[in-house]
Amino acid sequence: MPEQNINIDSFIGVRVQIILNSQAYSQLNIQGITSPKFYARILGYDSIGLWIENPSFCVIPAYDAEGNYIPPENRKEECHRAAVLILWAYVSSIVAFPDVEEFMPEEPEAVIGFSAVREREKELSELKAKEKERARKK
Repeated sequence: MPEQNINIDSFIGVRVQIILNSQAYSQLNIQGITSPKFYARILGYDSIGLWIENPSFCVIPAYDAEGNYIPPENRKEECHRAAVLILWAYVSSIVAFPDVEEFMPEEPEAVIGFSAVREREKELSELKAKEKERARKK
């Protein structure tokens, strides 16, 4: 393997394994992070911490885009791509795979946000199948 000068800049835009220290993990409650070891794409970093991607961060807005209040019975969950800041004090280690073009872990659920994405894709697929069935019956 040729000698490489590796630093965090080498892995911006790349999926890595992030290992949180155990105390930090027990204090954090971040959507999509279900274990102290997880995989995420690094979006950037600064003096405060590491910015990672959650491809499906879900929220239930109480106000619409125009600033109008949405009554609770009319609110709907929305999922968006999000940048999540993990403080440096919470990061125990970052494991990168410089010789692998696009690393995917063996357990896809360990990838932040991906179980929610798969669930939504399954729902959409089922809805499309039902719509095709309705159209076929007409």
